[in-house]
Amino acid sequence: MPYSELTLITVNNTKNISAYTLPNGLVIQHHKAYETDFVYNEVFVEQIYTKVFPNLPANACVVDVGANIGLFSLLIKQTLPHAVLYAFEPSPAHFQLCTENLQKFENVHVYQQGVGKANTTQLFTYYPHYSVMSGFHANNNEDKQLLAAGIAHHLKLDEPEKLDAAERYIDLLMENKLDDAKTFECEIITLSSLIGEQQIARIDLLKIDAEKAERDVLKGIEPEDWKKIDRIALEAHDKSTAEDISTLLKNQGYHVASVKSAEFKDVSIFMIYASRIETFKSM
Repeated sequence: MPYSELTLITVNNTKNISAYTLPNGLVIQHHKAYETDFVYNEVFVEQIYTKVFPNLPANACVVDVGANIGLFSLLIKQTLPHAVLYAFEPSPAHFQLCTENLQKFENVHVYQQGVGKANTTQLFTYYPHYSVMSGFHANNNEDKQLLAAGIAHHLKLDEPEKLDAAERYIDLLMENKLDDAKTFECEIITLSSLIGEQQIARIDLLKIDAEKAERDVLKGIEPEDWKKIDRIALEAHDKSTAEDISTLLKNQGYHVASVKSAEFKDVSIFMIYASRIETFKSM
């Protein structure tokens, strides 16, 4: 399957797309305020993908897998204007928003594709009321549990003494968030395809937030390309996956840190950081 950068597409349902001013004053195009506020807090305030990597070079090459509307990519271009950025977002609506939000920056490439273990096509499930849960491994029951864990952590309701009250409150906040799911076929490429086609000699930071597809992304890296990737920040959606990925990255020669970022009932979400060139001084 040929690797290609896709052009901006037209989205029929644009009634919920509007301009929005972020707390830092940046004006973007977005879909829903509660999603944007949640992701802004993770990306710009908590800096969950970048806080352990303070020494990215000014001309860094950054790959954003799971870009959504582009907030992480915006952070990179704001802090590192000369960075080269490759952003991947499978959802047509959010691909358009991501493209619009990044169009004023140079050296930015946005693709309406997923990244996985093979060059192929795969069904993608889009949740219009909570798009950050959209993905290639959608399971309504599992996704509800993940959503509950994320909400509990965000609202600091995941402490043992708060669980009874939190469960009732979270059920109210989750109401209808995963309804009206839409499924469509999406093109998948491997990370090594990107490296080969774009002749990338070094990736300074690989960010992966792909809703249970993080293993697939890593499986798409050919042995000779691992040495080209200096740093990785990814979200893993259960303890077993986090442990397996941590072991894989250690075997590839990385310093690895795994941090539990959310837990609610039987669901845990982890952030995994890997670096070839620096250890982690603070988490």
